[in-house]
Amino acid sequence: MVPQDPARPIGRRAFLRAAGLAGMAIPLAACTSGRPQPPVGPASPSPTPTSGTDAAGASGLRIGEEIPAVRSEAVEGPEVKLEQYRGHPFLINFWASGCEPCRREFPLLRGMLERHSDLPIVGIDVMDRKEDAAAFAQQADATWPSIWDPDGSIAAQFRVRVLPVTYAIGRNFRLIDRQFGELTRERLDQMVDAMLKS
Repeated sequence: MVPQDPARPIGRRAFLRAAGLAGMAIPLAACTSGRPQPPVGPASPSPTPTSGTDAAGASGLRIGEEIPAVRSEAVEGPEVKLEQYRGHPFLINFWASGCEPCRREFPLLRGMLERHSDLPIVGIDVMDRKEDAAAFAQQADATWPSIWDPDGSIAAQFRVRVLPVTYAIGRNFRLIDRQFGELTRERLDQMVDAMLKS
């Protein structure tokens, strides 16, 4: 397994509140974004680095599980409906503008779209100010849509505990591959192969 950078934790209070609806415990990972992080509360264990395909343990949707049919406000542009991608493989990338590993993934994602214009990407921007997310998306020349998830409730539906996380979705609207932590070109190519075969 290729070593990955630690993932960025999602803001604690709002995400605990949102994830609590699903009865989840929230172990959050160490952050490389440089932003001050809230203290670890009694309900959560100490932050630990998280990376790779299986490092998040029980977190995340299971391979083969159908994804939630989310429909929500976009960071920029019209509302995004995941249901519109049913029948086509696509990638979901969970990110935030202050997450350095997330920011480093954007050139890889742009390159993937240049090579595979038939494989859409949908971003989900988690626990971010909308203006910060929009500014970064423009700066990074992100041509794909991103759902805005200001309170972490959408991330909770996908059982995402850390950032970045990337899900490969098959034509049947089910998870076929997943990456916890920063993508590499090699890892992204593996996910693309899985999508093309779905």
